[in-house]
Order: sequence, then C-alpha cells, then structure tokens
Amino acid sequence: MQISSDSPTWLRHLAIQISQTHDLQAILEAAVADLQAYLEINRVKICQFQSDGWLQVIAEVIHDSQLPSLRSRHFPPSTLVPYSESLLKGLRVGGVVDVKRQVICQIIPPSLKLKSPRVELTKYLPINSSQAKCLIDMGVKFAIVMPIFHHEANWGLLVAHHSEEHFISAKKVEVLQMTVDQLSIAVAQQALRTHVQTKAEQEDIFNRIATLLQASSTPEFQAALETTVAAFQGSGGRLCMSNPTQTVANDSVKNFTACLATSGQAVKVYTCGVQPEIPAMPHAMLMEQYRLWQDHYQSGDYSVWPILNLYQTPELQPLYEAFRPTPIASLLMISLTYRQQLVGYLSIFRNAIASNSSQTGSVDSKHLAQGQEWTDLGFAQKLGQQFAIAIDQHQLSQPHQLSQPVNPSNTHFNTELQQQTVQLEKLSQQQQGLSEILAKIKEAVDPETIFQTTTKELCHLLNSERVSVYRFNVDWGGEFVYDFEYVTPAWQRTSKLGRNTAWNDTYLQQTEGGRYRHDETFSADDIYQANLSSCHIEILEQFNIKAFATAPVFVGKRLWGVLAAYQHSQARHWLDTDIVFLSQTATSLGLALQQAELMAKNQDIVKSNHVVSNTFNLGERSLPPV
Repeated sequence: MQISSDSPTWLRHLAIQISQTHDLQAILEAAVADLQAYLEINRVKICQFQSDGWLQVIAEVIHDSQLPSLRSRHFPPSTLVPYSESLLKGLRVGGVVDVKRQVICQIIPPSLKLKSPRVELTKYLPINSSQAKCLIDMGVKFAIVMPIFHHEANWGLLVAHHSEEHFISAKKVEVLQMTVDQLSIAVAQQALRTHVQTKAEQEDIFNRIATLLQASSTPEFQAALETTVAAFQGSGGRLCMSNPTQTVANDSVKNFTACLATSGQAVKVYTCGVQPEIPAMPHAMLMEQYRLWQDHYQSGDYSVWPILNLYQTPELQPLYEAFRPTPIASLLMISLTYRQQLVGYLSIFRNAIASNSSQTGSVDSKHLAQGQEWTDLGFAQKLGQQFAIAIDQHQLSQPHQLSQPVNPSNTHFNTELQQQTVQLEKLSQQQQGLSEILAKIKEAVDPETIFQTTTKELCHLLNSERVSVYRFNVDWGGEFVYDFEYVTPAWQRTSKLGRNTAWNDTYLQQTEGGRYRHDETFSADDIYQANLSSCHIEILEQFNIKAFATAPVFVGKRLWGVLAAYQHSQARHWLDTDIVFLSQTATSLGLALQQAELMAKNQDIVKSNHVVSNTFNLGERSLPPV
C-alpha cells in the first residue's frame, strides 16, 4: 500500500524513520504515540506473539490514565482477539469491537478485495460473554485489532482501546491499515538484520571451533565441545566417539557402532555441564549405548534430531529416569557421519524454561516443563560435519584404531592423512573468505553489485572455472542473471553459458524446484559418472559442463534460485568443504537479496505521491455503528 500525499504527516515521517533507523523498538513507540493522538483514543499498544503462543505488550501509549498500563504483560490470544482464530490465521483481517453489543466487524484490507478494492466492514461476528468480560475487566468498551504480519506468519497485533463507546471513520481505518503495512516492513527489516548478525556470529564461532579441531597434534575436542554448547546456550553437552587408544585389534570393534556394543572401554566421551544420571547396566553404561539413537537414525536421513521436550518424546522413554533428577528438558542430538560412516554423536542439553502456563500454576510437574525451541539446525549440522572430519582424521592418525598395525610409512595412510589436513586448511581459508563476502554484500544496495561480489569472490575461493546465479521464473523455468568465470581461450569461445541464458529443466518445473525446495545441495564430479538422466546430460553438454556443484538460494522462505559452480575443462572432485562453503555463500546471497528487496520496497513507499484516497474512495464518512 502506498502512502498518499494527503495522509497524516506523521505517517510519512514513519516511512522515512523505517528506512533510516535500525531501532525497531523506537519505531514501534513512535507509531503507537502518533496513532493514539490521531485516533483520539485512550490506549494504543503493540503486542508480539511469543514462542508459547501468548502475546506480550511491547509498546504502549495511554492518554490521561483512563486505562491501566499493560506494558510487558502477557495475555492469551483470546483476550485480545475476540473473534475466530481461523480468520486471524487465514486472512489478514482486523476488527472493530463493540463490547457493549458483543459484536465485532471485520476490516478487510484492499489486497483481499479482488472485485472491489475498498476498505469495508463487511462481516459482523459475535463475541462470547467471556471474551467481552475480559475487555470489560480491562476497562475497555471499544477496541480495534489489526494483525501485523511477517512474511506469512502473524508476528503480532496493533490494538487500540477506549473506555467509552467510540466511532471511527473509514479514512482512519485506511490509515490504520497503512500503518500496520509499514510496521510489517519494519519487522521484516529488523528480522533480516538480526539474521545477518546471527550468521556473522555463527561464522566466527565456526572458525573458532574449526581451529580447535584442526590442532596440529591432537584435536582439542573438549574445548570445541564447550564452545559448541555455549553457542547454543546449552546447559551441558556430550561428544561420544570411539577411543582408538583402547580399541583391541579385532573385527568386533572395527567401527563406531561396534564400539558402542562393547562394555564401554572402546568409547571415548567428552562432557561439559549438567549430565543425565545413567544407571549402570551391562552394555548400556553410556547414554549413547541405548539402541534408541541408532533406531531413530535408521528411520530416515536425520543427521540432526531436535527434541523440544524429552518427556513428551516416546522414543526417549528408556532414558526418562536418567534425566528426571536433572533440570534438562530438551536436547539436540547430532549424528556425526563422514563418508557415509557413523563416527560419533554430539549432544547438547538445555534446561527447562518457565512458560506462562506454568507461572499460573497449571503446570507444576518438572517433567512437563517447557523446553526451549531449537533453531539454526543447519548451523548445527555444519558444526557436526567438522567434528566428524576431525574425528575421522584423529582416528586415522592412531594406528591402534585399526584391526592391523599400521606402518606410518604406508603410502595410502599418509595420502589419506595429508588429504584431510589439506581439506581442513582449505576450510579455514574458505570460512575467512565467507566472512569477507558477507561483509561486502551487506553494504551493497542493488542486486547487480551483490551478484558481482558473490560470483567473483566465490569463484576465486572455490578455485572454480565459473560461478553463476540462476533465478527461477513463475513457471519454475529460469535464467542465469549473473556469472563470473576464470576460463581459457580454448573453450571460452565455445561456452554458451552466460547472463540472460535461459535454462528450463523439466524436472525442476514439474516439481516446483525439486530437491532445492528442501534446501538440498547437488553436485557431480563427472557428469558421465553421476547417474544423471540422458536429457540432463544433453543440457550440460550444450554448455560444455564437465562437473558442477549447486546450492539453493532462499529469499526469506521463498526459493528464489540456485548458486552454481561449474568446471568446463575437465571433471573435478568436489570436497565436502566445497559443498558446505557453497551452501553458506548461497545463504548469504539470499540474505543480501532480501535486504535489497526490503530497501527498494521502503523507498517506493517514501517516494510515492499517489493519492490513495482515489483508490479507496472513502472520504471522511464515519463507519456505521456496529
């Protein structure tokens, strides 16, 4: 929605403030203050949905102390939204409430009025007596509720209360709708800034952990575990792996799964913080020796298992008694695999947090306490990959780990160790490069600069012959919008790949993004050895592609495109670190594009001189009494 030139001055100033400040709280406080004066109403507040589904008042202005302050208070949604929850989630509608008559009228924004683009109060809904009583107990006789959205999720509510019966003009309803539209932009910008900052912090943590795991003599597993637990705000953690110095030379313990089946001497466990109290049982002296972990990971491709409430997870029932004496409520289990082989388990614990319901006394049993939600599972998976590589390298360097004594001069042994050392060193260089890429594209304001920076830097750090950015169209075909190449004249002239080159993959079109929709990467060291379909190979041959690696680019939750690295001259072996680095760069690219979209959208609002009242045709008439 564009802001008209005849809209209140404060509304135009709000758009400018959103484009210039990074302080969301200041924006919200200014919005409620200006709205309170504009609506001539007792109280205006903004409530944000919390992780437990309740609403917290985060900004509020009250006029003449007619109503009590509710700032920082928590409420169940039914208290502030006295109408059908399905309407709130299904449509972006607000409502005007007449408490005395116990009815609410919907406010349907223009974006949902396909046939008649006018703001209308078209549907009258009753509110029950208990909902009306909640408002009356707060001293409210008239209320307005407008949802604030972030992407497709309901982020919060803009609420206005008055202690007497009140009428509101259709023009003011229009201003309310424009205000929540702008607040949605401010929320999106704040979320993006937070996400970018989080990613930068994660890269720093990743580099510190990688450095600890790349220690020249012995990886510093204990320090790496403690750093990981702290990064996820955990109360404890465990790293379980085979113990090569205690492994006997026989076939029964030739892998980690076999080590778990022993009495425990063949297993090495690093711990920090609070731990479960595992009862001593034959072949199950450690948490990781319980079959439930292996059974779970056999059920599918689950490298990361987030457990919000362990006492509400039936699979963990054998461990309830071990955790019950502790404050632990949730855990994150990460299976550590390298080259399709399980090499260990990494687990992180979190203590219970007090929920709003438990504060009221409805939940008083420890084992039902709410656990903290696990986020950034992708980051956990990438950290797990580094632990897995370090464990494999460490075990490879220990002759006792193998079933037969190893001659240190063995060529294969030394080659494997040298390759993994090179891979870890390359990973460190790439992570430093990724931080530099992120810093550069954060400063970019247009897609052209973002594409140029990303492709050039990635091409260099991957030592790839070409890096391209592919964008999906509405029909899930697409085209290359940018690329950077290091090529030789011998094949440069024969390559048809480049900017504005269309590439319509029938598989991606039929599946609306295919594997990329599920945030999966895809790579081929040699297109003729990768079990690709004949039609796929034909397309690759047209562009003289011998090997490739690809990762999806998401802008918010929308699959925007693909970031791809290509080799034209010959086949190439893509290291695990190459794929991780490509995926991380694709994530950074998506964040930068999202930021550019938001900035462009906000600039359009600020610069707009269109008269919205012509579109709405509302005038200054008052809405009929409800």
